[in-house]
Amino acid sequence: MNTDEGLRTRSRNRGACAGAVAGDTHASRPDPWEQTLLLLDRLCATEPHAQTPNPDELAPGPRITGPHRHDGRCRKSRDIRKASDATDDASSAAVVTLLDRLSPRTVALRWCSASCHYGYQIWVCAKARRAGVCAVSGKAIRRGDIIYRPYTRTPVLPVNVNAMIHLAALA
Repeated sequence: MNTDEGLRTRSRNRGACAGAVAGDTHASRPDPWEQTLLLLDRLCATEPHAQTPNPDELAPGPRITGPHRHDGRCRKSRDIRKASDATDDASSAAVVTLLDRLSPRTVALRWCSASCHYGYQIWVCAKARRAGVCAVSGKAIRRGDIIYRPYTRTPVLPVNVNAMIHLAALA
């Protein structure tokens, strides 16, 4: 037997016995790192409605959940959330940085919020289709005001699609 075969045989035997040590309680548990990668892979699927993993496939133990509400309301699914709620959630803690003025009607922004981060996002000038709140100044926006909004002619809509920035806030 050459040295390469000996190394392979020893490592194969060591791998087979690694979890079989007497009293080893971790032998039957799934690998947490492997489960994390599995979860990320499923959540980052290219399909618009990626399926969440089956809880039975995940390791037992505490689950990380979102913040609890104490106002008696149920959490809404992101898919059925009203547009006004999405605007309020997306822009309430957004940090917006003007990167470049690409044309008189378009700008490039960096958008950072709890719901999403875009390092270079194109925003276009338009009329507000509904009332809302400026993500930069916090001032009220009326229907028909001139605003900037995220460019939406992309394969996947941005998470902050309902956000608005008043024209005067970027002047």
